[in-house]
Amino acid sequence: MWPWRSLLFCGCPVLNVLWAGTLVDSLKADTARYAFPMVEVEARQPLAEQMGFLPTRVVPVQEVARQVAWQGAEALTGLPGVLVRDYGGMGGLKTVSVRGLGAVQTLLLWEGIQLNTALHGIYNVGNIPAIFVEELVLVGGGNSAVAGAHAGSGIILLRTVPSTLFPLLRAVLGMGSFGEQRVGIQGTITGAHSVAKVGLQYTAARGDYPFRTRQFGELRTEKRQNGDYMGLALLCAGVYEGRQFHGGLQCLVNRSQRGVPGSVVQGRVEFAQARLDESELLAVVWLRIPSVGIEWRSTGRHGWLQYRDPEARIWGPRGAYDDATAWEASMSLKWGGVLWGMSTEFWAGARREAVVGTLLRPQGQDAVERQSAGLAALVRSTIGLGELFGSVRWEAHRQYAPGFSPTVGFQRMFGRFRLQLQWSRNFRPPAFAELYYFNFGNSKLRPERTSSWNMGLEWRPETGVQLRADLFSLWVRDQILAVPRSPVFWSAQNIGRVWSRGVEISATGRVWDWIQLFGQVTWQRVADLTGNPYTHGHQLPYVPVVMAALRGTASLSPAEVMLQLTAVGERWSQPDNAPDSRLPPHALTDVVLSYSYTPTPIVAATARLAFRNVLDTAHELVRGYPLPGRSLRVELELRWTPQGDSVSHARH
Repeated sequence: MWPWRSLLFCGCPVLNVLWAGTLVDSLKADTARYAFPMVEVEARQPLAEQMGFLPTRVVPVQEVARQVAWQGAEALTGLPGVLVRDYGGMGGLKTVSVRGLGAVQTLLLWEGIQLNTALHGIYNVGNIPAIFVEELVLVGGGNSAVAGAHAGSGIILLRTVPSTLFPLLRAVLGMGSFGEQRVGIQGTITGAHSVAKVGLQYTAARGDYPFRTRQFGELRTEKRQNGDYMGLALLCAGVYEGRQFHGGLQCLVNRSQRGVPGSVVQGRVEFAQARLDESELLAVVWLRIPSVGIEWRSTGRHGWLQYRDPEARIWGPRGAYDDATAWEASMSLKWGGVLWGMSTEFWAGARREAVVGTLLRPQGQDAVERQSAGLAALVRSTIGLGELFGSVRWEAHRQYAPGFSPTVGFQRMFGRFRLQLQWSRNFRPPAFAELYYFNFGNSKLRPERTSSWNMGLEWRPETGVQLRADLFSLWVRDQILAVPRSPVFWSAQNIGRVWSRGVEISATGRVWDWIQLFGQVTWQRVADLTGNPYTHGHQLPYVPVVMAALRGTASLSPAEVMLQLTAVGERWSQPDNAPDSRLPPHALTDVVLSYSYTPTPIVAATARLAFRNVLDTAHELVRGYPLPGRSLRVELELRWTPQGDSVSHARH
């Protein structure tokens, strides 16, 4: 029953409007007709350019390949304000946090498809197949008015279709420590007005890395025994841009199996038999008519997971055995053009989410669902003092009060300086696990509300160096926290208050045309202001006060050397910041050596040797989850480009 309803929702705009009751009522009540002035249609702006003058960091495919990043989590490490919480090895859970707030406050978009799941509100960025990513865009700061829910602290955009169209065949073969393997191939074919892309990636690892642990006063070296991982991803995409209309479709399939070793505690090193199986299907279809500025877009998503642990007898005689199947679908209609001399957009959309399975048990049921609908408007105009940006989004849910998300931005150029100001109010609906998880969920939860301020100053001198500094402040109210109801059970409640403020400083540039440098440092104070005398004013658990990264690349064609340093400051595992919960700061050093060979203008090969954590620093980002020490990766990339080298896949 669930699949057919979601497919109808995704594919038929008429059924969408009839089904989304909130939109139907407003349209039926409005019978007046309006005559608008003549409209001048302009080119559609990328989503990253509509973020209301927030700091934006673009990571092109060259940087992803240069870092020998096999998972999306590895490509995100070291960016301003970003912390990837890694639970260990290639198969460990990896979530992304921006500006000190939780992963549920960071919106992930894969070609416009929301990756944040309705089940948990987060997404494992380790599941992102890096080989398909042509461009990764980080937007620091909230902007739910433009991007939608979950965009309270930041937005990450993932693009897979190259901006420069060319025929290309690319193959990657890699292997590394602890049984790591990667095989990937993708082809891109272009015509006069179209491009098609097909790709496949296989990754695997034994995950048996060594780590040190203190058990009953004795320091011992152990190995992960249940950290294996296998992942398979398939991508199919196509885009057509003709004179009359533009359109595209994309489908991504992910399948993974992994061990879940759990945390290392006194008397137990890991869960020996815990397993997690996942599969995911993402699809998007869009159609745009440039002459009138109208765009229609539908997305669909199917996810399945199964967790089992025969040794967890507390859940029953056969242990833990839970599964969940999720269906998500959305449809939107957007108009964009120049209205009354201003760049303007209007948006309307509806969304449906449903989960079936034993993982959620809402009052004895095994299925939950919810629907939402929204309206938005965006205006961008140049005034005497500078450029002004404004947007507002209204979203209605059947389960709770509507969400109202405004954004105001301003920027002005002063010679080679650019000043940017932005304020936004954002909201996040509760995830199904927070609403209905067994003995934890609370169906009366309200959405989280986040107010975000950002002031940025950017300087671009003639030397090609770019310097940027951003001051930010984020205030979260109605934060959802786990509150104890008994010595055994906890419950989700809207009682949290959090204030995150800090500064991000970044610089990038070239030295002598053959050395490229990038550096950033982030200082953040993320305090719990809920009112509990034991935690009031303390840093949130696992949020570092300081993060920094420095990367230098020396290109001596055909060879290249990259040195990367990443540092994470002190943090605490307990909300009261007790001294014994302190995790010390650590710094990691990575070195990558590359050599490119181009026998003909259309054939090229690049060999890379990546040394990770060269100094073998013992560290963990989450207490009880030790991370791998020194490791090695070897990779060979082959490219065939009949029209010669290209900007999108230039020699790395």
